[in-house]
Amino acid sequence: MNIQKLDRSKFMTNHVLYVLKSDDLGGLYYIGCHSCLGTSYNCSNTKCHYRGSSSTITDLVALHPEARWVMTALAYASDREELKTLEEMHLALHVGHPKCLNIKTSGQSMPKYTPEAKERMRLAARSKGYRMKKQNGEDVFVKKQHLRSAILAGYSFKRINIKIKSYEHKVQAFVGTGSLTQVLIELLDQGWEIGEDRRLTMINAAEFWSLVGYKVEQQTRFVVVPV
Repeated sequence: MNIQKLDRSKFMTNHVLYVLKSDDLGGLYYIGCHSCLGTSYNCSNTKCHYRGSSSTITDLVALHPEARWVMTALAYASDREELKTLEEMHLALHVGHPKCLNIKTSGQSMPKYTPEAKERMRLAARSKGYRMKKQNGEDVFVKKQHLRSAILAGYSFKRINIKIKSYEHKVQAFVGTGSLTQVLIELLDQGWEIGEDRRLTMINAAEFWSLVGYKVEQQTRFVVVPV
């Protein structure tokens, strides 16, 4: 993970409120807190190795491994209780901001979710491209707008399975990429998209192939054929 961590030598107390920000991703940021007591696996008496525990950040790091994140101290507290209060005060000011990834408005206890925050989080985590493999085996990152050209050039997805969705049919499915790639350009032309949306109904692979008018037959390999 490409994260610049907190500098423990500058700590005023062991209880720190921080902001984790990525200018490479347009200034997206996340506010969190950490009690650096030097007794955990993450931290020692001289260094703080804490990187945050947000699953949203973890997803964004996986989607954009080249993006740099910087963790900076916002404030310090005398104990955990005061730190919790500081976190709630800052979250009340920041949740709802277009760049803020936090979805809680009440700190670490009794989270309250806003529809706007959920939608922002969903959009922020949406992939801008895909990890693919050239015919010579070289790993490459293909931008979303270049997917069609990559498939025509014989590129294949690194993942064995991938999610595909249709807002017209209001469904999404988890499908094997070996079979999917054979007809993916046709499906893209019909409005299908690579990715997921939890608002859509999940269907299984068999239901997906039936919906798009194909079936998968095993010959020397799995081959997609019209129904």
